[in-house]
Amino acid sequence: MARNILAFFLITALAITAHAQVPPLSLDYYSKTCPSVLHIVRREMECAVVADRRTAASILRLHFHDCFVQ
Repeated sequence: MARNILAFFLITALAITAHAQVPPLSLDYYSKTCPSVLHIVRREMECAVVADRRTAASILRLHFHDCFVQ
């Protein structure tokens, strides 16, 4: 029983420290590797919305559920 408790606390401690070492997101992540990324993404999103109007709502829903809520 004591080994299970020790293993539990060890795994919990490792999980907490691993999560704490994640660097924050950055707005200029692609500034050196792909400086035109914003233009490319905007153009592709415009093409997708023109092809199917429902795409805008679908992308907004995707971002809300995957990115905004943490």
